[in-house]
Amino acid sequence: MTFPARNGEEEPSGGASSVAIRARLRKIIEGEEPGRPGSDRRLALDLERAGLRVARRTAAKYRKSMGVPPSNERRRAGAVNLDISA
Repeated sequence: MTFPARNGEEEPSGGASSVAIRARLRKIIEGEEPGRPGSDRRLALDLERAGLRVARRTAAKYRKSMGVPPSNERRRAGAVNLDISA
């Protein structure tokens, strides 16, 4: 059995760092229509289209760590303020 290198050479997202994934996720969320935010599944699919393959639960983990609420709460709030220094 082989394990990925600790230096991050073989990451499941095709080699992208969590910083790069969060940056792309931030752009995706900022570009959402206020009344129609994407679910965690949709965020994961959008990341995959950008060449960053992550699981839905990973997209949810990063979204949550950025302080962004789930889609049902974002829909009620209308817009998300992403003034987060990550």
